[in-house]
Amino acid sequence: MAFSFFIPTTVLPSWLVLSLRSAQLRFNCRNVPSVCLCLVAFLGLIRTACGASDDPAREHVLPLFPLIHAQADPTNDTLEVDLCWPLISYQSQPRRTYFGLHPLFSYEADRNQQRKTFDFLWPFCHYQHLRDSDRSRETRQATVLPLFNWRRFQSPEFKSRTLTLLPLLFTGSQGSGQGYFILFPFFWHAKQARITIPFGTQERSSFFAVFPFYGRFENFLQRERMRFYLWPLLTTSRRKEFDSVNICWPFLGMSRGPQAIGWRAWPIFAYGKRGEESLRISYLWPLGHYKRMKRESEKPDKYHLFLPFFGTLRQEDRTLDFVFPFYARATSPSRRTHAYLWPIFSSTEDLERRYKQINLFWFLFKYRWGEDVRSLRLFPLFSTMSTPEQKQTSFLWLLYNYKFSQTRHYSSERRYLFPLLIHKTKTWSDGRKDSRLIILPFFNYWSTKEGKRTVSSLWPLWYVSSSGMERNWEPLWRIYERRCDADGSKEIRILGRVYHSVETPREHFKEINLLLFNHRSRNGDTSWSVLGGLLGWTKTKSGSAPILFYHSFQ
Repeated sequence: MAFSFFIPTTVLPSWLVLSLRSAQLRFNCRNVPSVCLCLVAFLGLIRTACGASDDPAREHVLPLFPLIHAQADPTNDTLEVDLCWPLISYQSQPRRTYFGLHPLFSYEADRNQQRKTFDFLWPFCHYQHLRDSDRSRETRQATVLPLFNWRRFQSPEFKSRTLTLLPLLFTGSQGSGQGYFILFPFFWHAKQARITIPFGTQERSSFFAVFPFYGRFENFLQRERMRFYLWPLLTTSRRKEFDSVNICWPFLGMSRGPQAIGWRAWPIFAYGKRGEESLRISYLWPLGHYKRMKRESEKPDKYHLFLPFFGTLRQEDRTLDFVFPFYARATSPSRRTHAYLWPIFSSTEDLERRYKQINLFWFLFKYRWGEDVRSLRLFPLFSTMSTPEQKQTSFLWLLYNYKFSQTRHYSSERRYLFPLLIHKTKTWSDGRKDSRLIILPFFNYWSTKEGKRTVSSLWPLWYVSSSGMERNWEPLWRIYERRCDADGSKEIRILGRVYHSVETPREHFKEINLLLFNHRSRNGDTSWSVLGGLLGWTKTKSGSAPILFYHSFQ
């Protein structure tokens, strides 16, 4: 003989993530007592989680941490759910929603900042949607490192869109028919577009090309006009009134302009002359270079270099002479440098900042002295530097570093003991401080000039702050966290919710969550339970009541 029970899903509220469409249980008669007992306990657990109570404003909790912990507070419209902590987390607040499956993906909606963020295996996949408070401007961006990037910006005055698929596809539209499309290297098209990736230029360019057969470019790569035919067989370009023709670029080329001519048989010899103003010659590139340029002063600028063996340079107020490695001399109105058997010895006199400096074996030993500066380096063992605005000290190069700097509005101190310690302090002119202390892998402390303070542990990676790391990875190793605000509010979490306390001017709350036991205290009201409410007790200002099979008899 068998019995069948059906649990309708209409008894479950919308906030409960796990909905039961139907549940059917079949059993033998001899198992009726045990199955009925389990069924009653299960229904009581669902009833507790769903908030079956005479008081609709009552806080509802399902405390089976770390397997499951659900807490709904109708008074402030919040819901928090943890499943298999710290792997799955869901938070719903009036101004923020968060869901994370750590570290696989996370979703966050911040309605205060009009921002939505989605991460998948951060930092490799990231999506963000950002709007202004009045919704007049909107930005969407998606990134898959290192290959894919998509961005869209929209405002009442301007619209733009870019799509990059490295190293093949680069597209973008910038409003009013302006845009570009590049299928690298085969097809190129642009109309009055700014192409920051991959060329990094802010000038508006137009071009059309089918590589390697034909291409024309306007205002591209600092040239007013470029053409190529069966590249690199024949190319032409125009830059600052100079026209150039190249055959089998870069080997053969010729250029002409107003009273100017140039030609090239690279890398053997190249020649360029503009009237009496300038003359340029290179030979055995990149070894030999000669240039002479006439300026308004009587002395022309000129240099002759045969790298790296010897060279001379003469400008109006600057000179350079060197015969490598025996001797080098450089002079300017603000600085004089001499070197002998470089890198064995060099000396410098800075006339503007009024100091002298000697170097032995290039960067291994340096000593600087003057009216406002003292500096000593014995690399990699030790280095120190002191000026009225800055102080720096290091031991064993990267092992320990200290730096102090002073500006008009604040002073800054930084200490690094790699890979164990990071300490940063910024002191503002009004006495307020921003401070950060990290002791790897145990401890992280952060305080702001607004009075907020945060302490957390563990902290296993050498980084200071990252919103993406905090959303996706930190929950996996954070065992302790303490947050304090300027108004005296304080929150402490140990292992998520094993111990959780909140103290504000209006509320004092503490809870202990274990898989078999839960204890809660809020403003003098206390309760404890076993297995989420199978057995327990509540005590309030109005009296006490037992909890049995997930039912309160208050």
